[in-house]
Amino acid sequence: MLVHDLSTNQEVIISGIYAPAQQRDKDVFWNQLYRLNEVMNLPWYLIGDFNELAAPTEKRGGRLPSDSTFTRLNDFMNTINASTVPTNGLLFTWKKRIHTHLIYERLDRVIGRSDWNTLFPDAVVVHGSFTCSDHCPIVLTDSMPRQQRKNFPFQFQNYWSQYQQVQHIVQMQWRNQPPGTSMFVLTQKLKWLKHHLKEWAHTSLRNNHQRLSSNTQKIQQVEAQLISQLDSHRLNSWLKRLLVQRENLMLFDQKYWDRFKRVACRWQP
Repeated sequence: MLVHDLSTNQEVIISGIYAPAQQRDKDVFWNQLYRLNEVMNLPWYLIGDFNELAAPTEKRGGRLPSDSTFTRLNDFMNTINASTVPTNGLLFTWKKRIHTHLIYERLDRVIGRSDWNTLFPDAVVVHGSFTCSDHCPIVLTDSMPRQQRKNFPFQFQNYWSQYQQVQHIVQMQWRNQPPGTSMFVLTQKLKWLKHHLKEWAHTSLRNNHQRLSSNTQKIQQVEAQLISQLDSHRLNSWLKRLLVQRENLMLFDQKYWDRFKRVACRWQP
């Protein structure tokens, strides 16, 4: 993919990688990457699943890999003058239980050629949590400070009217009769209604997102401990319960947004 970076006014090439796991397919794949390197005349980086290890420290559990295991990836990086982009957080990106043995490996990474690394010297890779896949997501970012989130103006969503609590709030606020002109009364009712609906939305709708965020943090904490205690029954059971909890929270979130889409469609003119 060709990308134009607005901050540097520079074009770069991104290659998404999904390398084969079977030995019989590896030579063809890596030879193709070598040929790509010869024609890439723009800064280049590669991101994805390389299905290779670069060092013994990139594996925990299972059989110890032989020295030849690390040859293919390191030879490629040396040949094209590239390096792995540093990682923030847990090192491993793949895990699986094989014959009762829990194994962690770093199969996914970002490799930047020297011309790309020069443009983005502060780039870093962030690893997500293991949830529904044996691979965790990886995100490439830089050290540029993020802009503060803006407070968006309040907007009543049509699907809110499907909730009994919202109907009750509307009825209660519309019964209030402040003194003043008809226009003032209408304006005041709308202000009170807005205030109570914002409180309801914050309490009722955001709680699930907060629980999901808390669940993600706990999963990361348990995972970090499990890497050094692969056979811990307590940690494995704890992680299993957290993943079940996450699945339930995600299902609730999916149903919530599905309901939102259905109601939104019914309100279309």
